[in-house]
Amino acid sequence: MNVTTSRATDPSRIRANVLVVPVASPPGDPDGALAAVDASLGGLVSAVIADGEVTGAAGQVRVLHTRGDLPAARVLLAGVGDDPDRGAWAAAGRAAARAARDAGARRIALLPGADADAGDVRAMAEGLATGAWRLEAFRSGTGSRRASRAAAPTVIVAGGALPSRTATAVGATAEAINLARELAETKLQRVAPIPAFGSKTERRPGADNDATAAGMFPLTYEQMSRCAKQMDEADLPTLGDGRRIFVATPTGKKQLKDDPQFAAYAEGHKETNPLFPSYFGSTPEFHCFQSNTLTKTANGSSVDIHKGHAISPGVFMGGIGRAPSVRAASDDNYGETAKVIWLADLALGLADNRFVRSVRYSEDA
Repeated sequence: MNVTTSRATDPSRIRANVLVVPVASPPGDPDGALAAVDASLGGLVSAVIADGEVTGAAGQVRVLHTRGDLPAARVLLAGVGDDPDRGAWAAAGRAAARAARDAGARRIALLPGADADAGDVRAMAEGLATGAWRLEAFRSGTGSRRASRAAAPTVIVAGGALPSRTATAVGATAEAINLARELAETKLQRVAPIPAFGSKTERRPGADNDATAAGMFPLTYEQMSRCAKQMDEADLPTLGDGRRIFVATPTGKKQLKDDPQFAAYAEGHKETNPLFPSYFGSTPEFHCFQSNTLTKTANGSSVDIHKGHAISPGVFMGGIGRAPSVRAASDDNYGETAKVIWLADLALGLADNRFVRSVRYSEDA
C-alpha cells in the first residue's frame, strides 16, 4: 500500500483522481481547505451545504463532480460527525475510500484543514488505505489473488499534514491489515468439511475408557503425522511455512520428547524461543507448544486422558480495536538504542471449530 505526502494546499495543485475533504457537523460556512475547494468550484460547496445536502454527519459522503475545474475529477465531502474521536475519522476515511473505489480512482488525495490534529489525520489516512480493499482473487477476470493488492490505490496526504515517515508507517500498517484479510478470505473460501479423525489402525483410544492402565496410549509422532495428513486431505490452511500449530499438555510434551520418531524429525527454531517460551520444537507438519491449561479427564479406570489440539489458521476470529501503532517501550534497553514496540487493541474468539483437531492420549505409567 503506497501512502505518500504532499505539501500542496491549493486543490488545483493536487494531482489525484479523487480529492477527499473532511467535513464536521454542522458544517457552517466553508473555511480552510473546504473554502479553497469551494472557490475552485465556483461556490458549489457552499451551495450544497446551504441546501442541506451536506450535513457533515458521520459516514456521509457527498460526491461533487469538478467538470475540469480541478485536476481531481471528483471531490468527496466526507462527514466526520460532531466532536469526532479518531475512530470517527477512520470510519470517514473508510467510507470515502469505498466511494473512491466505486468511481475507479487509482490516486486518492486527502486535504484536511490546517488546524486538523495529526492523530486524526493519520486515522483518516489509515481508513482511506484500508477501506478500499476487497477480495479480488475469486472475481472473474482477476486471474490471481495478487489482484487484491494490485488493485490498492495510492493515498496522498496533502497540506503537509503528516510527516513522510508517518505516512510510510500508515502504508505498512494498511498493507499488513489488507494482507491478513486476503489470507483469511482465500483460505476460508477453499476449506472443505473435515471428516471424523480416527481409524482402527491409529494408536489412540477410540473411547476414553479404552485406556485401562496408564501409559497405554502415549502421544507419538505417528499420531501427529496422521492427523496432519487428514488435515491436508481436508484442504485446511497452513501457516506460511507449510506447518500448523500443535498444542500438547506437559505430559504430551514429555511423551513426544521420549518418542524416537519425534526426536528424529523435530528441530528447534532459536528465533521462536524468546517470543514463545512454551515452544518446544517443529516437525515437518507442526510447530509444537506446551500448554498448562488444556483439560484432562479421568476415565472409568481412573486413568487421566489428555487432549492435544492441532490447529489451522482460521479457527480464531480477530477484531482490531485500533490499528497497530509504534510506541516507545517502557524500559531503557540498558542505555542502548531506543526501543520501540508495536501496540494494538485486539480481540480473539473461536470462529470455526472445523479448523481444530483433538488428539487423545493417556497419562504416563
